Amino acid sequence: MSQFPKLNIDIRDLSKKPKKIEFFIHPEPEPPPKPKPKRLYMYVIAGLILMCVILSLSYTPSTPSLRKIIRMNCNTGTMQICTAYGYGEYVVNTKGCDSFEFNGIPFTELYRHNDNYRVPASPDMSLTIMQPCPTIMATVDTQMLAPHKDYAKKGGTYTKRVVWVTKACYTEFTLRIGMETIFENTPAIMIEHELSGNYTAYNYQSSGVSGHLSIQGKGCSEPIHIYSI
Repeated sequence: MSQFPKLNIDIRDLSKKPKKIEFFIHPEPEPPPKPKPKRLYMYVIAGLILMCVILSLSYTPSTPSLRKIIRMNCNTGTMQICTAYGYGEYVVNTKGCDSFEFNGIPFTELYRHNDNYRVPASPDMSLTIMQPCPTIMATVDTQMLAPHKDYAKKGGTYTKRVVWVTKACYTEFTLRIGMETIFENTPAIMIEHELSGNYTAYNYQSSGVSGHLSIQGKGCSEPIHIYSI
């Protein structure tokens, strides 16, 4: 008698309906929304575009300017006053004259080119010269050659340089700046100086002192013209 394994079958399972197999299709997730640019970023871009437009409109190709040299009209009295129209710097020739001051600047401060003084122009395009001389020639040159510098001028306190101009008849000077005595009965020949006709310009330059200027001389009583910076 052969033996078969017992089958674990429940007849009730055959009467049940088969289960339905359901399939679900899940849609792909939507991509996240793109972030909007920040307002500051947009303002920066708009500003750069506006700047480019302004630069392109304001740009003009550079062209060489035309150089002009114009004679000035001069009137001679106790001092010489010359006038002209335009812009530039004054070119003054004083050959044979004792002129020592140009618009409040002593001759030693001015740049010289081809034996002519190059004087910075004033706002009203006038030029005042001490001492006047009928043979002076003055023009306005639209091409500026003098290097930029700070000029010693009349008035003001001393900070770094003083120039005084007078007739060449003084033998010694006493110079005081503020509370300091710089020269005391110092022989004029031992002070740095430069001649222009009958006038002599003396020069002192040093840092470390400042204040009101006082200059006295011995030898004659001619006026002493003082310029400082």
